[in-house]
Order: sequence, then structure tokens, then C-alpha cells
Amino acid sequence: MGDFSDNYTSAKKAFVQISQGNKKVEFKPFIKDFSYEVSISYEKEAGEGSTIYNEEPTTKTFNFSKYSITLDINSANINEAIENHKKFQILARIVTPQRNNMGVLKSTYVKFSNLISSDGGKGINNISSGTMKTKGFKGVIKQIEYTPEIEMGFFFHKGMMFAKHFSLKIEVSSTGVIDISKPPLFKSGFNY
Repeated sequence: MGDFSDNYTSAKKAFVQISQGNKKVEFKPFIKDFSYEVSISYEKEAGEGSTIYNEEPTTKTFNFSKYSITLDINSANINEAIENHKKFQILARIVTPQRNNMGVLKSTYVKFSNLISSDGGKGINNISSGTMKTKGFKGVIKQIEYTPEIEMGFFFHKGMMFAKHFSLKIEVSSTGVIDISKPPLFKSGFNY
């Protein structure tokens, strides 16, 4: 495709990357919304008359951490629109449980620069399987939401319609209860 956004994103290594087994997909980071949530249970809450400053709560379990990211997926031409829809189809296959085991969600790895990772790495994105397993955030994608922007219109190609623009919401949560001696690392990558 070779437009400015391709060149810039490739140079900065800033794609939003998702992989599961040998299936891999990456999207340009036109971020519409981004959030991070963490849930931790405590053995002892701060009692009456005490505050977090004079009584330290004891961690019981790390329940989950969850990322939610909404991307604007833009297409400058029909070729890019076809490619973006192919990526969405790959993502749908990554998320969909296998037919013979519909009750089990697939584990995935998600990486987006230093914002979604297992180690807070500074913008080093590589979609190779080995790197995603060591650098990507491991979890299950519990929601994907595809919303075409009707007002922007569609490209028509060989009897098929491709949205010129759509938003894609992805919600990924950590899997199960995590051992608190090895909690997931959330680090900004800015040394603070």
C-alpha cells in the first residue's frame, strides 16, 4: 500500500499485533479508545479509623488484568479495504473457539508497543511467534466488535462490499487466577 501511515507505523514498529498459534494479524494504531483494568483481592482491608497510609492490606489473589482498545481502521483504496477485512477475518478465526471444543476460549498474545505487553518493552514489536510468546500479553479475547461507519461509504469489488472505514473494539483479559509471586508486569516503558 505504501502510504504515509504504512511508512510511519513500520518505521516506529507500532502495530497492534495479535497472535494465536500460527495465526497472526497486525493493525495500524489509529486509537479511538484505550483502557487498562486490574482486579486484586485482599486478605485484610484497611479497618475503620485506619487508612492505606497507616495499615497495609495483604494481597490475597490477583484476579485479572484487562485491556480494551478501540481502533479506527481506515482504507485509502480498495486494495487496503480488502486487506483490512482479511485481517478482521483472521482475528475472528483467532477468537472463535474450535468446533470440537466450543466451551474453551483460545489463549492469544497481544502486543502494542509499550502499552500492551508482558514486559513494558519500549516499542519493540516483532510478530514472530517466539517474540510474541515472551513479549506479548497472554490472555483471552472476550470481545471483538466490528462497526462499519456507514456515512463513509463502501468500496465495491467483484460483487462484494468493503467498508472504507470501520472501528474495531478488542477486549483481552488475563487467563485465570495468577500466582502473586509472579504477577504480570505493567510498566510504562518510560522508566517511572
